[in-house]
Amino acid sequence: MVLSAMVEGSKQFLSLVCKESVSTSFVPFSGLITSAIHACHETLLTAIGKERSLITQVHILKALASIAGNTPYSKLQHGIIGKMIINVRLFMQKNPDADSQIAALNVFVALFSHDPALEEVACGISDVKYVNTDSSPFSRQLSKPLSTTKQNFSSSWLVDHCLELLDLENESVSLSLRVASLQTLTACCKPYFVLAKPSVAKFKEVIYKCMHFDKVNIRLHACKLLEMLGTCLLHNSQGSEHSSVDINDNVVLWDFLLSGPLQNITQSDEDPIIRSHLCDCLSTIGPSVFEMLSRKLQVFCQTVLLGYTSDDNYLVRSAAVRSLAVHIMYPFLRKDIAFVEDVASCILRLMHDPIKSVQCNAAWSFGNLTDAIIVSVEADETFRDRIGNKTLLDLFENAVEVIDNKDKVRFNIMRVLGNLLRFCTNKHLQVERLTKVMLKAVNIVATGVTKDSLMKVRWNACLACGNFLNNVNLPIGKSEWTDLVYDALCEAVSKSKNYKVRIKAAAALSCVQSRANFGLKFNDVCSCITQSLQNLVTETTQDFEEFRFHDRLSEQLCCTLLHLVKLMQLEDFQIFVLTFPEIETYVNLKEQLGNCYDGIQKRLTEKSEMQQECMQEAYIALGQLLDKDKMELFKFSARNWNVLLEKDLKELEAKNFNYKCLTDVFPNKV
Repeated sequence: MVLSAMVEGSKQFLSLVCKESVSTSFVPFSGLITSAIHACHETLLTAIGKERSLITQVHILKALASIAGNTPYSKLQHGIIGKMIINVRLFMQKNPDADSQIAALNVFVALFSHDPALEEVACGISDVKYVNTDSSPFSRQLSKPLSTTKQNFSSSWLVDHCLELLDLENESVSLSLRVASLQTLTACCKPYFVLAKPSVAKFKEVIYKCMHFDKVNIRLHACKLLEMLGTCLLHNSQGSEHSSVDINDNVVLWDFLLSGPLQNITQSDEDPIIRSHLCDCLSTIGPSVFEMLSRKLQVFCQTVLLGYTSDDNYLVRSAAVRSLAVHIMYPFLRKDIAFVEDVASCILRLMHDPIKSVQCNAAWSFGNLTDAIIVSVEADETFRDRIGNKTLLDLFENAVEVIDNKDKVRFNIMRVLGNLLRFCTNKHLQVERLTKVMLKAVNIVATGVTKDSLMKVRWNACLACGNFLNNVNLPIGKSEWTDLVYDALCEAVSKSKNYKVRIKAAAALSCVQSRANFGLKFNDVCSCITQSLQNLVTETTQDFEEFRFHDRLSEQLCCTLLHLVKLMQLEDFQIFVLTFPEIETYVNLKEQLGNCYDGIQKRLTEKSEMQQECMQEAYIALGQLLDKDKMELFKFSARNWNVLLEKDLKELEAKNFNYKCLTDVFPNKV
């Protein structure tokens, strides 16, 4: 018990272990920790075999579970996990009583908690011999991640054992042991789905029977198992080259469960926690499977979730609106204007819920709702006409009304306002109330870019500005609409101490699709981006978290400048040259553009794209360009720069300007 208490919560401390033993006269502290971990494992595993008192054995297993959950096995020599699994399995075979079985299963739950999943664990619970094929002298003895394995797993003795314990006809199995078996299967599913996959049909039968069981605990953990199984099936049947599950098997599972036990729960179960987990289960169905279900089951899912948003228990309301936010992104459902309006009505009602956690989930769902609307409009322009002015006004007014709420609500509302501003057209400006609330929304997002205390709100405010500036159907460029936005984004790019805010602000400025949409602010924006690139060369930061984004900021500033050069006209070019007459400016620009070009070229050669951060950024036209598109941007910008330079050559000569530095700004390879 003392050892369990000492080890509990020590994961960060134990992570200091060294990866291999080195024979030296000096033993580092990490080496002492490694030796201590090995000694604890050896002592406890030996004690399990020698100890005769069952109570003591159970406490030994509890200590072993604590150590197993906190030990960084990926840094230790392989073999220690295999020996542990063998000993615990032998103990389970010799001691069929409930307390012993539960303690042993908890050891496996602790092993399953490690990320990444380890091949040695998978081999240990599946009777497959563990073979380390890595021949490098440093890593050949370390435990390998499961993702790197080439082993073929057909089944797992542990999964089969847990399924046997869940045979409800066997009355000798205690309730607590059945709960522990469900918890073990749930813990195993996500990291070791490759071992659970062969038994999906058995999982289906077990979940079906457990959901009809009269004990609440069993039904609750059956829901949790279904949620995890549904998540794993969804991720492994998305149609990618790595898919390992036939989508038809997934459809059969959901058709079977939705037609029986899940309907019984909605009609008779009074436990709010189970109802909330049912909502979470429904959110794991996935768009492809949902579309293949019968219309009757589709309506059942929609009806249950919409009804649960009015549940007396706040946990159920919160889970229901969160699940609706997932369903509204399904292509099949987001085209259904009646469902969209029903979801909007539920979300707006829950935005004013007395429970703060419900408000937060409603705000996130509000963001997903507007994302879905934008995606639908992008796919079919006629969808815009199906959203009435009254609905749009309700969405705007509710978003503006709650903007002063807590942080978790506020950063999602910035996302909402950006989407709504992207949705609007000149037709909506003919409605006076809509015009007023749209202008108010523009002021809110512009203010949020620089004034909000929470950085995540500023990020989303920048994204919202990008969405707004990308909308060609609004009077972008007119002073009353956009001057404040451009000023705020320029201030964020040049003065913000947070690099991610600067990146997103620069990305937002690259969303403007024409020179006219900059109005009188074009030259101010050009000056801001160029000066920011100049300052970045000499800028230093003490915060490592910010330094990580230095190269990304440099690349985004370069891409934004290229976008501005592509839109530049002769008078803009002349003002730009007068603003930066120093040769050093163009030397620095050449160096930074060259570094940016080389970095993009290298990624293209290695066939690796910079990872997209979130779905929202996909709506910003130039915020997340693919590398091949960035190379095209280089070509268009260089071409326009040279055309403008040639037109202005005589003017530059007349002013005795050393124009040769202007001819060499872009990399020669462009």
